[in-house]
Parts: sequence; C-alpha cells; structure tokens
Amino acid sequence: DVIKCICKSMHKILFCRIYITDKDIVQDQFAYNSFCSSGNRLEIGSAVSSEISMTILNHELEAQYNSSDTKVSASNINFCGIEATVDIGVYDGTDILYFRLGRFTFDRNPFKFSTIELTALDRMMKFDVPAERKDFATTYTISTLIDELCTISGVNKYPQGFPQTLVNMNCTIDIDKLFENNQGMTLRQILLWVCQIVGANAFIYESGSDSYLNFRWVIYNTGFLNEIIHRKR
Repeated sequence: DVIKCICKSMHKILFCRIYITDKDIVQDQFAYNSFCSSGNRLEIGSAVSSEISMTILNHELEAQYNSSDTKVSASNINFCGIEATVDIGVYDGTDILYFRLGRFTFDRNPFKFSTIELTALDRMMKFDVPAERKDFATTYTISTLIDELCTISGVNKYPQGFPQTLVNMNCTIDIDKLFENNQGMTLRQILLWVCQIVGANAFIYESGSDSYLNFRWVIYNTGFLNEIIHRKR
C-alpha cells in the first residue's frame, strides 16, 4: 500500500475511522492537485485550495467503530463533510516510508455505482463561510486581521511566522468600511483581499503534525518534500 486515507466521521456519539488504501482505489485513479497559476502567468493575490480526487471500489472498507475493528460498506457512507488524513508511501529501496500529504474534506456525497468518484479539498475550504460583522473588532492591522481570520475559521496560523518579504503587514484596516463596501463577503474573500495587499498567495502548509495557513509568491507544499529529505538523511 502506498496510499493511506483515514476518514474520520461522527455517527451519533460514536467515533468512526474508515480506512481507504491502495486495494480500495482503482488503479491510476488517485490524483493530488495544487495550483498557483493558470496559463503562463504567475498569479498574486490568490488563496488556493489543494484537492485530491480518487475513484474507489464500491465494496466493504476496513474501519474502526467504537474502538473495535469492523467493515463498512462504501455505499452506506455519506462522505460529504468527512475529513480524510492522507499519507503517501515512498519506496526507499528497502521499505515504504509514509509521509503526510494533508488533511482533506470531501465536498459532496457522490453517486455510488460499482465504483465511487470522490473529491476533497484541504482546510482552505474552512474560509468559505460568510463573514459576519459581529465577529470582528473595529480596527486591525493586516497582521492582526490574518490572526482573526484564522481564529474565526479554525485554521491554524503557521507557527514559525510568515515570510519577511510580505509587505504592508502593519497597514491599518477599518473593518466597518470593508463591510460597507462588500456586502455578503466570505472569509475567503477577505483573505484574497489580504493576499493582494501583502503581495503573495495564501495556501495551507502541511507539516505532518498539523495544517497551517501560510503565504508565498509561488505555492508548493514543501512539508511533504522536507520530511522525505529529513528521513533520508
């Protein structure tokens, strides 16, 4: 197995883990996509969601239910809203080492035939909720506004700090004017606006232990690659 997905869901008061591995995925039907540009132009001021997609067999999946091993029929699972923790295995010549690709939430409950097509987005999707004026103070700097967006959305801020190349981080923002001129905003739209001001793109950085909001000009998830390099050393 070189792909492991652990899907977590709540059923009444019982905690359920569903395991999806290579034997459940149709051959060559797993993909990971993360974009920071379209065409030949580098885009600045975007907040990109990484996405996984896979086609699985509609059969029984390994699971843990109320701390006991069991099996769950894929056709009986409502995938929408379930978060999957995805690990990718890399063969090092003697063994398979597993690395955390990320945490992704299935965005819909698909049609179920002999196979099931699944798509899931990383935690950037947590910003795709309405922004409500009551959740914000009156005045922020860009830096403290980012902190507030993370608090409201439940997305962790990168603990080692943002790149020093970001500009205008101390710029003062009047929240009342922001809401007055932009009715029906989402947190994601505010984050996009912040990206345009600081001259970077926002993305979810996967460290292995958790997922964090971070900013860069060019978006690439180095957490996965850094862990490979660290383990090989």
